[in-house]
Order: sequence, then structure tokens, then C-alpha cells
Amino acid sequence: MTAGCVMLCHGGLDRAEQVARHICAQGTPLALHVDSGTPVSRRRLAELAAIPGLVLAGRRRSRWGGWELVEASLGGALALLSRHPQLTHVCLISGSCLPLRPMAELDRFLAEHPGRDFIESVRIRQADWVVSGLQEERFRLRFPFRFREQRRLFDLATRVQRMLPEQWQRALPAGLDPCLGSQWWCLSRRTLEAILSDPGLTRSARYFRRVWIPDEAFFQSMARRHGRDVVSRTLTFAPFDRTGRPVTFYDDHAAELRGIGPDYFFVRKVWEGADRLYAERLGKLPAPVPSRRDGARRIAARAAVPQPLTPAIPRRGEPPGTVPYLALFGAGPLFPGLPRILRDAGRGPWIDTAFGPAARLNPAAHLANLLRDHRGMPVLSFGADSPPEAAWSVALDPLARIIAVEGGWVLPLAGGAGAEAQGEEFARLRRAEGRIFAALDGGDRRAALRRWTLEEALAAPDEIAEALGLPPDSLAVPQAAQMAEFLERMRDDGLNPSLSLGRGGAGARLPRGLAAR
Repeated sequence: MTAGCVMLCHGGLDRAEQVARHICAQGTPLALHVDSGTPVSRRRLAELAAIPGLVLAGRRRSRWGGWELVEASLGGALALLSRHPQLTHVCLISGSCLPLRPMAELDRFLAEHPGRDFIESVRIRQADWVVSGLQEERFRLRFPFRFREQRRLFDLATRVQRMLPEQWQRALPAGLDPCLGSQWWCLSRRTLEAILSDPGLTRSARYFRRVWIPDEAFFQSMARRHGRDVVSRTLTFAPFDRTGRPVTFYDDHAAELRGIGPDYFFVRKVWEGADRLYAERLGKLPAPVPSRRDGARRIAARAAVPQPLTPAIPRRGEPPGTVPYLALFGAGPLFPGLPRILRDAGRGPWIDTAFGPAARLNPAAHLANLLRDHRGMPVLSFGADSPPEAAWSVALDPLARIIAVEGGWVLPLAGGAGAEAQGEEFARLRRAEGRIFAALDGGDRRAALRRWTLEEALAAPDEIAEALGLPPDSLAVPQAAQMAEFLERMRDDGLNPSLSLGRGGAGARLPRGLAAR
């Protein structure tokens, strides 16, 4: 198996040339697209074209979020496939990418996964992908104004269209399953040739030309139509922060990048002035051996519990506590037998928070009723189906200590039957949990919060035991293999890829050292 690369370059041509030469020197062909708005002399272009293994793709003006980015990617892929019949895959990278591993390792990886397409592709009808912004609307509304250059007009046009009847919106092409995902992919020759030879390509291009940010939608949707074996993740480590902006990597990220998993082969985006990162990754400096301490988690200091501030039955919007209590989100389903373990350890009482229709009218009052008349430190157990207003009430309560495990509901779901029913339930619970964590992460939170991802909880159950006041080895670690296989299947079916066990995608959690930036 042999891979080629298409590189989209908009600036920092000196760095992009360094990376291109490094990749081509390893026998990997590369098609370089230099944005026509980037100042570059004919002599410089001729020098680039003379690099062995490099082909210059036709230049076009490719602004952020424009259809021209898709055209540049298609043009580069076509140039590679036509010149190199031995290629089995094409990887799309940017001029600010750096290789994390030798290209020979990428070839071996692809040989172990023949015919697979690695592209983050999330079906928008079943899962949320966008952090902040438009999701399904980007396929149905019209965008005559540019988001960055004409922001006020863009926002005004969007608001006006939302007020119009649905029949004024754009109709989806027949058979289109709209998907979104990271711009950076690695597609097989068979899938790319199927896309390029699609008899409806002109019609699809005409439609996607008017989709907002089509480079996050065109290949992601077309790969679902033509790909036979789609693995919904990218081979490029390109994380985003909580606001949806791409993380920029600097020299002081070097140690953390050495700990990135073995199934990432590129990293984006690297600051142009990160001399040490470029020197280390391009072989100018020897790469130090990764330290065992790289990425180690830091234990947050416990917050002091203040005195009660509210009556037993609060008014709407007031926190429910009258005594200190624990609130568990996701830990109960993940560790079966936890109520008995807490009871045997003298903790509790354990209180399941079932929210009927009446309780949902005033979750704070319902929780206050559950908490009163209990001695010791009560333990409230919340499910992914709990109303976000309840999570918000607990988050506002300075008497609450919150223990939250993202994705704890996966364990009972993974053992169920019926792939289609599982997918629908996964999508529903993922959305519901997202609303709960949005409430817990609010800036006005007064409760003490300790939070783990599913992968972190399985790797360090003693941390959760300590937070619950239990001795080490109190919590039995459930078998992760079934959950990992289930999450892989859900991700490859186009559902939200942000939960993972040992693998990741563009939506993967950052190592702790990176997330703190």
C-alpha cells in the first residue's frame, strides 16, 4: 500500500516547502496547491515543481469556507492518481501540518487496513458535530455573504431566512445523506475515483458550492455514498478548543505531541515560528524518548464545602441543598453495584433521581424533596435522561460535590441488541448528555466538579473511588473491549465520534497538558 499527499498552502510557503521536501524525500508523492492569493514568484514555483515527486496543482483563490477548497482538493487528488497508478490512498493535509511519523509507517498502517477510507463523517440527522454555529441549516439556507469578510450581512441574512417558511429553504438532493466532519482525510483510490467519475458530480458540485463551509461537508457526504468501508476518524491530529477554534501548536507542546497515539500520522496546525518542532519532526534534531510523565493527569484540589444557604423547598431556579451531598452523573451505570459498595462503606443513602412530568416542572424542588430528612451525605444518581435544568440546579449549589463521567451510559447500551435501535438510542442519549454537561460547565457554577471522560474513568477508577470517599480497588473496572467495539461501530455509522476508548478523531479529547492551554 502506498499513500500520496495533497497539501493546501495559503501562507508560510517556506515551512510548507520544508514539509513537502521531507515527505517527497521518503518516496511519497505530493501534489501542492498554492493559493493564488499567496504572493510567489514564477522562479519560486519552478523551484517547487522541480522537487522530485512533487507536482504543482492548478492554482485558484481558495478563501476560508469557500467551494474553491474542495476544487483544490479534487484537483490535487486527480493529479496524483493520474500520475501515480501505484497509489492506493491519498491524504489531504495543509501547509501548516507536520508529520508525526515516517511515511513508511503510514504505508504499513494502510496495508493493514486495505480499502478503508479514513474520514470523519458524522450524519447530522443523528448526532451533533458543530461546537458553535450552523449544523443542518448550512445545507438548507443560502449564504450570499462571506462569514469573515461580511459578518453583519451574513448574520442578518441567516436571521431573515430562519423567519421564512420552510418551503423557501433549499431542498436536499435526492439520496443525499448530509454529513459533516474534519476537512483532513485519507481516502482510498477506489472511493476517490468513484467520486470523480460520479455522473451526478456536476449536480452535486452545484449544490455543495452553496453549502456553508463545503470542505467540511462535500467529501464527508460523498464518502458515505461511494465508500465501502468508512472509518469515521482522521489520521491528522487536529483538535479544537471548547469554542470550536483549531488548537495551534508551539515549541512547548513538543513533549505532549510525542505522546500522541500511533494511529495519527500528521498534526495540524503548527505555528510557523515553532523552530524546534519543525527541526525535530523533519529530522534535523533527534526526537527525545517520550517520558512516562508526559500527559499525566493532575488531581484538582478539593473545594471547601460552605454552610447551607437555602431552605428545604427552594423557589424555582434556586439550588436544592440543605446539607452537603454528592451528585453522580454517569458513574452509576458505569460501575454496576456502586449503590451496594457505597452502602457497605457507610456512605449514602443512594437516591435515584427519577424525573416524572411533575418533577420536570421544578427540578430543584424535586431534588430538595429527595434530599431532606436524610442523614449523612446523600448520593444523588443522575442519568443521561435527567433534565438539564436539574443539572443546572445542582451546579449552582455550593453544597454539591459533582462526580461526572462522560459516556457512563454506554456500558448498558453496548450490551443491548439491534444495531439500528442502538444507533438511535446512542444519538438520543449523546444529545441528552451534551445538554447536561453544558449546564454543569456553566460559568456560574458554585458546586465542586470533578469530571472524567469514559476512557479516563476506565483507566483510573481509583480516582473516582477517592472522590467518593472509598478505599482503592473498591470499584471493579468493567470490560472495555465490548464498549470499544460498540463505540467504533457507532462512530463508523456516522454518529458523534467524541467518545472513544484508545482511539480518537478531530473531536477527540486533548491530552491534559494541551487542554489546559
